[in-house]
Formats: sequence, structure tokens, C-alpha cells
Amino acid sequence: MNESHIITVGIVDDHQIVLDGLVANLKSTENFKVLFALNSAKKALLQLNEVTPDIIISDMSMPEMNGLEFVKTVRNKYPSIKILALSMFSNLVAKENLEGYMLKETPFEDLKQAIIGIVLEGKSYYYESGKRSKPIQFRDKILTKREKEIVIHLSEGYTSDQIGVMLNISTLTVDSHKKNIFHKLQIHNLAELAIKALQLGIVK
Repeated sequence: MNESHIITVGIVDDHQIVLDGLVANLKSTENFKVLFALNSAKKALLQLNEVTPDIIISDMSMPEMNGLEFVKTVRNKYPSIKILALSMFSNLVAKENLEGYMLKETPFEDLKQAIIGIVLEGKSYYYESGKRSKPIQFRDKILTKREKEIVIHLSEGYTSDQIGVMLNISTLTVDSHKKNIFHKLQIHNLAELAIKALQLGIVK
């Protein structure tokens, strides 16, 4: 990747924990700049009147305006913007208007390479059924009641300090629970936690 080229990114997802995870990962990655991270497609369209990212990463299932409507609108108004759809579902939506379609469980490193390939090399990246790296396996009761409470608060964007105050436990205890949650779910960051929490039905 040409170190002089900064890839600008816009993110649209109605789950705050997904936004936070993607923003954290991208901000810590050299040569990426997040121009906006919004929980509404309509808000994103308003933001596009002010800024034009190289690529938009968009959820496909959102209230008010769904991902397909959003993608079509962006393509018509801003044809130079690349679009990478993220979804929890492996059934591929129409490739029309999309440069990429990937599952939310995709490791960030793979997502990063897809963004680079789409923006700088003109490539396309589409999830193909049957090529999932490994099946998702978990038990419905894999987390304790307290751990589920912490997952919910994390998904709402609260810090360990804030969660400690709300649950009347120390920050160290919150961080210990968080470590156990990550270990049980075999995840490494908040973005991955968001996906597992949705799949487990802990957050809606």
C-alpha cells in the first residue's frame, strides 16, 4: 500500500458496538481515516453532502432505510464512492452497485485487505457460500447473567469505569469479566463481540 495514500472511510451500521469496533480498528491502522461513523442511512446521506469518502462500509439491515435502498441512492448520487456491504447473513444480496459483500464475522485483517483492494486496485470482494473459515459454535448459556449484563452495557458504548459504577463493582472486576467474555466467545475486539452478542440474542 502506498504510504502516501490515505484511504477515507464512512461507516453506517445501526449497532453502536459495531461502529465502535470498526472505528477503533481503522483508527489504529496506518493510512486509514474515518470520516464518519453513523447509525442511520439517512444521517449518512446528509453527511455525504459535506464529505466524500473513498469507500463506505454499510450494514444491509437497518431501520428507516435499508441497506439496498441506501446503496442505490449513494451509487446514483456519488458514483465515485466504492461500497462494501457487511452482513450477518451469508445469502449474497445482488452484486449490483456493490464492490464487495462480506460477513460481519470476517476478521478485521481480511476486511482491511478488501478495502485496500477495492479502493487502490479496483478489485471486488464477495463472500461465497461454503467458504466460511470456520463454523460458529457456541452454547446458548455460554455466558453468565453478569457477563450478559456487561455485554449489553458494552454494546451501548459504556466504558469499564462506567459499567463498574452502574453494576456497583470495581473496574478491575469489569475488565476481568470482559476478558472472560472474550475468551469464552473466542473473540478479540468489540466489533467481534457485537456479532456474537447479536447471534446469541443478547442484544437486538
